[in-house]
Amino acid sequence: MLQSFIQGNDEIGYWVEFGRSGPVLTQNGEGELTAVFANPEGTVSEQVDRFRAAKAERKQDGSLVLSGIIPLSKLDASVSITITYTQVNDGLVSKQIDVASDTALTFSLANRLEAKTEPDSFWSFQEPNAEGGPVYEIYPAVGMSLGGTDYGLLTDNGYRNRWTRISRRKDDDGYLVGLDVQPDAELTSIAGKAEREAGRRYVQFKFGEALDFRGSGFSYVNLPGTDAWRASNGASLAIGGEGELRVSGPIDEQSEFDFTLQSGIELPLHLDKNEMYEIEMTYSAAHALTVKLLDADKTSYFEWGYEYGAFRDNIPATAAGETGVFTKRFFGARFKQMSQSLLLKVVHDVNARGELDFVVRELRIRKYEGNARQFHVVRPDEPASLRLFLFGSEGGTHRDRQIASQVKLAEGLGFEGTEHEKIMYADNQMQIWIAQHDDFRAHLVPNMNYHPDMYLRDAFWHASAIDNREVSEQCWQRYAESQKDDGQLYTLIIPYFHPGSPDDNESTLFFLMWAWLNQKKYGTAVNDEVIKRTFGNIIANHSPMRDGRYLSRTAGWLDTIWHADKKVRAINQGHYAVALQCARDLGMDVEEREIELAKDAYRELYDAEKGYVQWSADEGYISPSVLLGEFLNQWLFGEPILSAEAVIGTVERLPVIIRGVPCISDENGQFFTNENKPWEGKFSWRDGVYHNGGSWFLYEYLAYAAAARHGWDKGEDRMRWRVEMEFGRENEPYSHEFIPLSEHEDDWWPSAGVFAWNTFMVVANRVVDGSHAFAHGTGADKDVREETNAINFD
Repeated sequence: MLQSFIQGNDEIGYWVEFGRSGPVLTQNGEGELTAVFANPEGTVSEQVDRFRAAKAERKQDGSLVLSGIIPLSKLDASVSITITYTQVNDGLVSKQIDVASDTALTFSLANRLEAKTEPDSFWSFQEPNAEGGPVYEIYPAVGMSLGGTDYGLLTDNGYRNRWTRISRRKDDDGYLVGLDVQPDAELTSIAGKAEREAGRRYVQFKFGEALDFRGSGFSYVNLPGTDAWRASNGASLAIGGEGELRVSGPIDEQSEFDFTLQSGIELPLHLDKNEMYEIEMTYSAAHALTVKLLDADKTSYFEWGYEYGAFRDNIPATAAGETGVFTKRFFGARFKQMSQSLLLKVVHDVNARGELDFVVRELRIRKYEGNARQFHVVRPDEPASLRLFLFGSEGGTHRDRQIASQVKLAEGLGFEGTEHEKIMYADNQMQIWIAQHDDFRAHLVPNMNYHPDMYLRDAFWHASAIDNREVSEQCWQRYAESQKDDGQLYTLIIPYFHPGSPDDNESTLFFLMWAWLNQKKYGTAVNDEVIKRTFGNIIANHSPMRDGRYLSRTAGWLDTIWHADKKVRAINQGHYAVALQCARDLGMDVEEREIELAKDAYRELYDAEKGYVQWSADEGYISPSVLLGEFLNQWLFGEPILSAEAVIGTVERLPVIIRGVPCISDENGQFFTNENKPWEGKFSWRDGVYHNGGSWFLYEYLAYAAAARHGWDKGEDRMRWRVEMEFGRENEPYSHEFIPLSEHEDDWWPSAGVFAWNTFMVVANRVVDGSHAFAHGTGADKDVREETNAINFD
């Protein structure tokens, strides 16, 4: 059992240490916390090191409560600290820090867990033997192995603990750039090599500190000489006068995803982690260029772009004799080492053909100096609270640590369910952040890879899978505030920027369902004007004849597929049948006949001869997603739309390949080729990858759940099997955006890990076993965390 031990006395103060049979871990240099307090303007600050409590007592319920006052003479303020330790279970302790002040202050606060003796190893969620320094990974967990026990430090979600992982924003051209103010750049950190040698053996969470690079000075990075540049993929490089780099030769076959098949030049270099850089390149080019930075092993992109995309593509070509200047600012958060070995690549756009023809005349990289500032807020009428968790588990493999980091967090947050459900729940919680360092409203990201964007469809599943009224209402309201005058909803909310594109997709339908859910679950008051605009937009753009048919070019969530014509397509038609019922309940003018017509239009997409629900009447693609509307109706309104024959026939027709079902395949159950692919021409993926038949857990699982409710005898077994496939990969026991249905190792995208919306599995399980309130059509508010799953889905 992990135990908490009170140390100290009235004279020197009190703090708590941890261990199994005795204290082996202390905190903050034998203290409770380290903090910096400042006035709201940030002009005066005071640091508090190794705070110790004046009082310590063990309550009757077994909790430990420590308290004390911090006088801040420079700020003429007094801060009250109360720390409560609670034994959650044998291997888990929670630490809640409550901060109160008699005047308005900003602050940052660090909690450091320290080993009294040399640990066997330090680890983070993705690294079994962590080098040290700031850690920026897909899941915030750090720890150490000591004496046969793995100890880990975890945090409550970003909304409650007021943290974010946002390190970039979009510029006016839609490209990602580093933020001038970097919040929580050191949210998690591990003692580096020099610190360990000096006897400082710790893992740490730090909250409320931002690095401010506005108006800061800079120095130039000492880059390798021009002779270090090398040509790639058939290019020829000539070094001209004054160090000009002239690139020529035929453009060979190029690939966006195979970094060795990109024609241009590359430079090996080293840059430091957690620093702000700006690249400046003077060039001339006959074709558009792309600049990107890769890990030296050529396996991944870094922080300034999506991990599957370029740092910056479509850098414009220049006219003959003209010179262009390209600049880009980025923050090195995702570097794996403190000094990262990198490749800087300048290549022709992957779609370019013909002859290479560009010149790099000068390339420089600036390194900026940041100033730490505090952004957490405490006021006399607004105390602040933070909660962390410490766990101890039997030492094992790194996979065991990863599982413990997720399961223990879910348990600390009060979630009850199977081990797999706990993992899903924890992954969901770690994607709930604050919107900005100066905006503490909730912000839901799909996963680290997609930040800073909040996608409406993803946020719907994300919020609906848990029971958090504040998060659900705030995120819905943020979309309502961004709504266009014609009722169109933005697909994205982008922090530090304006909302993203108002795409004409299914987001508007989900917005209506979300409003209905908030009203039913939480009693949220409905904004009638927002709902009227939303419903009016849906009717005007997709069902002007009010005949129940939803006409769309999009394929629902498969957002790389935009058809040329508007027609009834199964995914959105199913959504529409559900949304119409929600609109009716929200007070819109919807007749029952219109709802039945919408359901009929959905039913008509079942082809009895083929035996499955088609993509559309004349598009026979096979996809589990065509049953989304069916599941949603079972969940929200407690009854099916489609027949058992249609639903079971569809899931029986789904091709099972290796470890899952393709998200979409042709009518023969085969992956698509470049000749028959339905998505936009610029996209291309290998068989079984991403939208070319990758297996997307949420949609496959909900199809099985819908069929199980219809009595499909394979349903629960297939649900269990798909869960095992999701978590089966070594050192990836977490939720994925998709898993590849191929045997290529590099088809497992690192960017796809720890995905939030798959937590909706918990709701699906409750619908299948009949315990969820909405499945009975009551609309009563029941917290899934308080349910006991009658079916073992592990």
